[in-house]
Amino acid sequence: MPLRTSETSPQLYARIGGAIYLAIIVLGMFGEAGVRDRLTVSGDPAATAANILASPLLWRFGIAGDIVVHILDVPLDLIFFVLLRPYIATSRCWR
Repeated sequence: MPLRTSETSPQLYARIGGAIYLAIIVLGMFGEAGVRDRLTVSGDPAATAANILASPLLWRFGIAGDIVVHILDVPLDLIFFVLLRPYIATSRCWR
């Protein structure tokens, strides 16, 4: 009877990585276009502070989105490491 090993398919890692990347893109666009572009006023810190004080919940959602983006970077980096490990091991520049 042949032994079965429990290996995860690289395609599964790639799909999970793609989903994480998509979440990072959406959250990053929300933080940039949805929050910072609406609340910040270039060259006028007093107006920026007034905008943030006028809508603190939007500002907090922007900060929370940025934190989630940074947290999602960690598993994405690990997935890249797992997927690219065979290429790094055979590369001449790492020897």
